[in-house]
Amino acid sequence: MKKIFFLNLGCPRNQKDGETALALLLPGGFVITEDPGEADLLLVNTCAFIDDAKEESVSEIIRLSSYKENRPDKPMFVMGCLSQHYANELMKELPEVDVFIGTSVFNKIKDIYVRFLDDGKRASYVSAPGLVEEPCDYDILYSNGYIPETGRYSAYLKISEGCNNRCSYCVIPSIRGNLKYRSTEAIINEVKRQVNRGIKEFVFIAQDLTADPVFLSRLLRQILKSPRNSAPEWIRLMYCNPWGIDDELLKIINNEEKILKYIDMPIQHISNNVLRAMNRKAGTSRIKAVVDKLVKYGITIRTTVMTGFPGETDRDYQLLHDYISQGYFHWMGVFAYSEQEGTDAINMPRKVPAKLALERRNELDRIQFDITNLINNGHIGKTYPALLERLDGEKWNARFYFQAPAVDGIVSFSGDPTDGFVKVTVEDTNGIDLFGRLAD
Repeated sequence: MKKIFFLNLGCPRNQKDGETALALLLPGGFVITEDPGEADLLLVNTCAFIDDAKEESVSEIIRLSSYKENRPDKPMFVMGCLSQHYANELMKELPEVDVFIGTSVFNKIKDIYVRFLDDGKRASYVSAPGLVEEPCDYDILYSNGYIPETGRYSAYLKISEGCNNRCSYCVIPSIRGNLKYRSTEAIINEVKRQVNRGIKEFVFIAQDLTADPVFLSRLLRQILKSPRNSAPEWIRLMYCNPWGIDDELLKIINNEEKILKYIDMPIQHISNNVLRAMNRKAGTSRIKAVVDKLVKYGITIRTTVMTGFPGETDRDYQLLHDYISQGYFHWMGVFAYSEQEGTDAINMPRKVPAKLALERRNELDRIQFDITNLINNGHIGKTYPALLERLDGEKWNARFYFQAPAVDGIVSFSGDPTDGFVKVTVEDTNGIDLFGRLAD
């Protein structure tokens, strides 16, 4: 049996693509290894959303290429957003890589590997971005010892591919293309298959999950009508832009027990001046109105904001600072703006110095840490259902409804759980993660 080393980088949407590609390769005589030195194939799934992500991807490729020094015949395949966006440049700059695979052809990876074995030629397989309707066979992954970052009982569910928003800072439409929805039938069939495999939580993902709120609400209602043995226990909504969160969706979240009182809603900023420059579809008043409704319904909110966007004044930043300080958000990711080729923002005047953008980012990080710590301290002494993720040493990691996989904290506890769900009483927090015990 040949051995494959797999490194999966980037957002959940990219993670799902990488896991699908891995599942396609494994039946071809591969087993997974965690040691790149003993691997017969190195597979890296890359991200290219911001500079930090691109630098991480390139750094990991270079690091792993050192394992080819004693075995120059060991192939390295690189897939994902970096390959899609920069394949021609990377073919010249990274001779260590044998094959680059774009975001719309990763489902052909088995054929690509066979072709490489036949001719041994470096190649780039990149075509126009689009939707790949390829189910991920998690049974193959589990049987080979691979556990996704979501854990054994949770799975990402991709609803669509691409984006029509054209935010002025974002390269996603050029990498992933225009918005294309999967068919409702394909989505529901995937849910049924996954429930039969023991999946209890589905994390709905897309570049813009609420691009068509009518489609989303209808889909949720159809899934919730499924027979008990083919319906999920938890549904979590990620990447919901504020302009697509309407009263019907809020009503479903509020009334349906299986849909978690949690939403990931990137606002990016709160100043109208910056939001207009970003070409965002929701201004200050719309964002505040949606946040107020979410808070009213007791829904945990995760958000994302950006500092240092071109033209961001001291006043603009102060508006964002003051709004974040009010404590509406349980979780928040903060990014300092970085220029991306092919975006409108790269040509905008009144650049904010990188040092100042970073200082603003760090200040918001500190403010949000205190808010998250305060909220988490409020959970001490309370008991909630928790979904198991994995055993970490002698402790189990799990998540409560207000903790999304990979991006939020976890709850850690000792004991011998027997099912996907357990009840855990919170005893302490380090500000981000919670620590508890199995409830009696």
